[in-house]
Amino acid sequence: MHYSQRILTVSNDLYNSSSFNRGKNTGSHIRATNCATCRIVAFSYSINSVYHEEGGKYMAIIDKEKCIGCQLCKRVCPVEAIDGELKKLHRVNTKRCLDCKACGFVCPKEAITDNNGNLIKRIKKEELKKPVINSDACSACQMCVDICSYDCIQISPPLYKGDIHVFAQFTNAKTCVSCSLCEDVCPLNIIKMEGV
Repeated sequence: MHYSQRILTVSNDLYNSSSFNRGKNTGSHIRATNCATCRIVAFSYSINSVYHEEGGKYMAIIDKEKCIGCQLCKRVCPVEAIDGELKKLHRVNTKRCLDCKACGFVCPKEAITDNNGNLIKRIKKEELKKPVINSDACSACQMCVDICSYDCIQISPPLYKGDIHVFAQFTNAKTCVSCSLCEDVCPLNIIKMEGV
């Protein structure tokens, strides 16, 4: 199972458990409204939980022989898990890395491997997969909007006063890094990463 999908599974289990502390908004109020903020909090808690459950192994690994310190990986990481100075070896913070592979897609030296030791191949920007959202099935819960670090997804404005059929829409292809976090966090599974 993809690391971020495992996190989502743990997150959903945590959110639905009676032991999840939801602060002031407790019990059926949150469950009835499907609070996106509480789901994001559960998702965040689950990152750390899965990391320790998996034995704390590295997610993405940067090859110190190939890394030229160009900082492209650092710029595209949606959770700021990569650290390093220009023209120096970069490192991955294993407690933050979600194994989304966005760093490997942009690495000019193909210096990054995934958590299974497989080389992540560089992909041309125009060939990166982008989210396709089924707007008819979207509930506008805003989880994809909240998880996207690059403001690529927004909730559509109402077409008229009283319009309740608003939905998530992919609005910024230029900044999308193809991390697939929006797809992973969608509770309705209506976001799919597809080639353009």
